[in-house]
Amino acid sequence: MLVRLHRWIGLVIAGFLVITGLTGSMLAFHEPLDRWLNPDLMLVQPPPRGKALPIEALIAHIEAALPEAEPRYLPLQEAATSSVRLRVVPRSGTDHAFPYDEAFFDQYSGALLGTRAADATPFDRRSVMGFMFRLHQSLALPSGWGTAILGGVSLLWLFDSLFGFTLTLPLRAGAARRKSWVSRWAVAWRIKRAAGPTRRVLDLHRAGGLWLWGMLVIFAWSSVLLSLSPVYYAAMRGVVRFDDPRAALLSKPHSAVSMMVDWQQAIAIGRRAMPGIARAHGFKIEREGEILRNRRTNSYAYYVRSTLDIRDDGAATGVLIDAATGAVIAPLLPRHPEAAGNAINRWLYGLHMAQVFGFPYRIFVATFGLTVAMLSITGILVWRRKRSARFRK
Repeated sequence: MLVRLHRWIGLVIAGFLVITGLTGSMLAFHEPLDRWLNPDLMLVQPPPRGKALPIEALIAHIEAALPEAEPRYLPLQEAATSSVRLRVVPRSGTDHAFPYDEAFFDQYSGALLGTRAADATPFDRRSVMGFMFRLHQSLALPSGWGTAILGGVSLLWLFDSLFGFTLTLPLRAGAARRKSWVSRWAVAWRIKRAAGPTRRVLDLHRAGGLWLWGMLVIFAWSSVLLSLSPVYYAAMRGVVRFDDPRAALLSKPHSAVSMMVDWQQAIAIGRRAMPGIARAHGFKIEREGEILRNRRTNSYAYYVRSTLDIRDDGAATGVLIDAATGAVIAPLLPRHPEAAGNAINRWLYGLHMAQVFGFPYRIFVATFGLTVAMLSITGILVWRRKRSARFRK
């Protein structure tokens, strides 16, 4: 029964895993590939002894260049050769639609370098990497359907990985009892060099799945977190505690949104608040990160990179600010002594997105994505061979 269930689940999810495995292999190097394809948007030449514009001056340039749009977030510190990349939405109170959702600015002059629709099509260098991300995240389907489908696939993948591992365990039967349990299980971990094509396919599928089994489970469960978060949190809250003040904020109707605090004021509030939060929670601030504005919950989130951060880059240590009053709501901590779930989430996200352990891990994730596709294809081939054998009988 377990064998049949494993086979049918594998058949159902195989095509999806080929797509996500191949796209995930590319996305391990998403940023470098995007920069290589679009250097005119993403790279700038620092002037001699030049300094990046203060954030206040940059905001003025952004508002002048994009009167119809507003950014969802502002990066507060960029690498010397990077442009300022913004995700933008139509300005509040207008129905104006425009054919782009990203804008790029020179951090030294404030000049608009260009705009693009980040994930519009795989046939344009401007958007090919964004489209690959959308294909990986939601099968490039609209209205949340793709994300929901991949969430279900992720759950099935997790169960299938557990079933597949169980099926490799040796049974104690007949003459096999003369061999130790370990020596009989060791066969499942090896690829027989002199084997024929049929046995070679089986060995690749079984041994490849065993050697990478731990990472298969991690990627399957992190996929549930990213695609089907209600199921993830329903399971995890019985084991660990989470501390995320953003989850307690209620969505507000458009008429109730009151963004009395502007970008500059929110940044100033965050800069004043973070040193005290760092002392209270025992971490050190390394640099500024970014500030996000959420009109749906009428709030800002100001982030710095700190010694609590887990990912290689970016910033996840922050403070939540009320956009109506400027009051500090709560700190946002990627690691919390009383909420282990915060760190688990960050580790799962960093492992899945190849944002930990530097360049060697990116290479591993790229290879892992190809291996996931290979395991799916060899699983189909094994099923076809056995099905043909049954029909011949």
